[in-house]
Amino acid sequence: MAKVIAFVLPILLLIQCALAQERPSIVPSLHRYQAHNGGFKLSEGDSTTSIEATSEALFLHALYGLQSKINLEGALRHVQSLENGDYGYGSNNGFPSDLESTKFALLSYHNLKAPTPNSVNVAGYIQSLFHSDTNMFGNRAGTKGDLKSTANGLQALKLLNIQEGAFVKKISSGLHQTLKRLQKDTAEGSYFSDAGLPTISANYYALVIASVTGYEIQNVGKFVSYIASQQSKDGGFYADNSKKTTSLEASAHAIASLHILKNMKGGSNFADKINIDSFISYLDEVQRT
Repeated sequence: MAKVIAFVLPILLLIQCALAQERPSIVPSLHRYQAHNGGFKLSEGDSTTSIEATSEALFLHALYGLQSKINLEGALRHVQSLENGDYGYGSNNGFPSDLESTKFALLSYHNLKAPTPNSVNVAGYIQSLFHSDTNMFGNRAGTKGDLKSTANGLQALKLLNIQEGAFVKKISSGLHQTLKRLQKDTAEGSYFSDAGLPTISANYYALVIASVTGYEIQNVGKFVSYIASQQSKDGGFYADNSKKTTSLEASAHAIASLHILKNMKGGSNFADKINIDSFISYLDEVQRT
């Protein structure tokens, strides 16, 4: 089975936290995922590229210095080609703009160390997707606001270096009220929950919002305890409180959440809270199957 670029993200978070040392085995062969249009595919067998895969590949480039391995000029041209007339970005050529794809495009520029074209207008596009009645961003024009899109919107504004600007300050108070409403406190620990999303993912998106807007979490240790309680015997993390199945996405969100909590006031290294070795074994098993 072809290796998937998205597989490397959880292990890279561990590397950044100095909890794992090995470079993902996908790195030397990254150029095989780049298509003729300059974009990247999530797996070698895919017929089309995506801005998500391109963003993740360029993250690897920035981390490991792979200039000679991939076509950076082609990648930059591909990302630029995805900008639409509304100054948002689509997931591929000809696709309508959406907030998540726009965030991935901005991440790509960041990892290429390239300026964002029409940055003021891009910021305007992002801000236009905010719904003041719900204090949430929508993923596309005309769609309802949701927690994931709100996290994406704030991350995108942060990449444009305007997270401290008047717009984010204006909406932060309402977002903080939303976070207070979504917080749950249980015997296993504390977490954020939102209907329609797996708990571990909703908790991650809420922590992104908290981090960008300066929301102070009173007891970081309780949030860490909850995430640790979601690790299964096989090393992966459960998506929700039913603890029926683990997934790569849930595991990535769990590790990313711990990374955010580590950098908050009162945070600390979480190495002794989860089983790092079994988690890496879980990733190895996912890669093989």
